[in-house]
Order: sequence, then C-alpha cells, then structure tokens
Amino acid sequence: MIATERRARQRVGTTRIKNVLVTLLIISVMLFGGYVAVAPLVDPNSTVLSRMDQALTQARGETANRPAPVRWLTVDAPTQTYWLDDSKAWIAEPGERYDVLQEENGWVFVHYQGDPPDTVVWMNREPWVRITD
Repeated sequence: MIATERRARQRVGTTRIKNVLVTLLIISVMLFGGYVAVAPLVDPNSTVLSRMDQALTQARGETANRPAPVRWLTVDAPTQTYWLDDSKAWIAEPGERYDVLQEENGWVFVHYQGDPPDTVVWMNREPWVRITD
C-alpha cells in the first residue's frame, strides 16, 4: 500500500510539473509573439490559421489577380527607367525582361520580373527596347 501511494504521489507531482512547464511555455511564446504558432496546437479550431491564410492571400492578391502578361519588353541597350513621380529609377540593362502593363504615347509601363508587384516603372520606347508577344 505504501508503494502504491508513493507511485500515486510521484504521478501527481510529475503531472503538476508538466502542467507548469506547459503553462510557462505558452506564456513565453505568447510574450514573444508566437501565439500564431502555438494556437493551432492549443485549439485546432482556432481562427488564427484562417486569419493567416487571409493575410497571405491578400499579400499575394496583386500578383494573383493580375492577368498573365501577354507582352514582354526586352532591353537591348542600357535604358533609363522612371518612377511614377517622373524621378529616375534605375538603368535597365541589356537582356533584362519586363512585363508590359501599359503602353502610352511612346512610353511603356513595365514590371521587372522577380520584383515585388508594386515595383513598376515607365520606360521610353526607344529603338533598342523590343516588345514581343
């Protein structure tokens, strides 16, 4: 009987230690902003996952909603690009390819492949700037 009580007390002590450790882990993760990572483990029906999914969808929204480019611009010689406010952006180098978003009065509104979706510039339609389908 004494051995059984001793084992029972050990189990209760072990359970208390586990509960304290789990509580400390949850508190420390929450303090460091890790609630998003722990929430699904604590509550599988948590709305955190759906909010994360919505945020990712919204972040990708511009590229997901943009139709696939039909036309490409290829630069054959160094060409100055311009931001939307007409300030100089960068020099487009030979061989670079851009998505053509719009063409207007000798200017082409383009997006460089691999840049964030909001990084768009204007480029003068020079003879060494080729647009292909």
